Amino acid sequence: MEIAQTINGDTIDEGVLKVFGSKIFINPTHVAPDPVLAKRVKLEVPDFGKDYDGRVKKGEWLNSLFSLNDEDAKKWASPFQDSQEVFDWGWTPQAFFPENGDPDSIPVEYENKLDEAFKDPKFPVDKLNNVLFYFLHDTEFKYKDGRTGKPTEASYANVANARDGAFIFDSNYSPTYRQETNKKGDVPDLDTLSDLAYFQWQEGCKAIGVGFRDLKVIFRASVSHATTFATVMEAMRKGNHPRVPAWKDRVTFKMDSPEGLAILGSGNGASTAWFLIQHREELGAKRITEVVVWGPYEDA
Repeated sequence: MEIAQTINGDTIDEGVLKVFGSKIFINPTHVAPDPVLAKRVKLEVPDFGKDYDGRVKKGEWLNSLFSLNDEDAKKWASPFQDSQEVFDWGWTPQAFFPENGDPDSIPVEYENKLDEAFKDPKFPVDKLNNVLFYFLHDTEFKYKDGRTGKPTEASYANVANARDGAFIFDSNYSPTYRQETNKKGDVPDLDTLSDLAYFQWQEGCKAIGVGFRDLKVIFRASVSHATTFATVMEAMRKGNHPRVPAWKDRVTFKMDSPEGLAILGSGNGASTAWFLIQHREELGAKRITEVVVWGPYEDA
């Protein structure tokens, strides 16, 4: 299953957040237990509950944050805005570019599953412009109180295509998740996907001299988040869509619909929202206006 979300912003006419396609992607064959959601700034996020209605309410709340004025939006800005902090907190960044004119040479987990969505005439994506950024948490670091932290072997692997204004969430395992599964390492303060993904987008833009605000579409590929999958399937059922269709018959939920809000309030939907909300000053005042769901096969 794939999901994509469309974004409107102050610097673009329209943008899309995509997962495994042109909005947000969910792969039913790659579902892992729901990891502890990454902590936000030192601000209290309301508890909306973990059932479907709670996801709708959380989606409504996140959607309201897109409408804040510039001054009020600063309350939710990430404390991490300097890319140098990637190194300070034990992350080692790497970048992989297409080799010898082969767009499929970069080692992405989603392989060719997004090819149909990349052909969308509204948001075309040329794979030759894709750059895979791989951030590995493999180095000791210092907390602000002087304590030494051990690496967790967490990794965030995502694709920035700054030339086409596209960002693709590919394969991501947080420090909290790795610490719990591997029983080693310490969670750094800089640990959330939304922050590390922003720095990956930033580096992709810097490499070719493109503005950070040129972001038009976001994909979520190979999503391994059990509760997000369940939320999307429930949204599909409530929207009278018994099956996940292929790209050509993709399902679109507007963000003023309960189904769209539920997906926005899911784990993966929320992390995408935080990516935009917490870096609004740099990315511009964008908002997600719709979410698209589809799968790689007719019987996905």
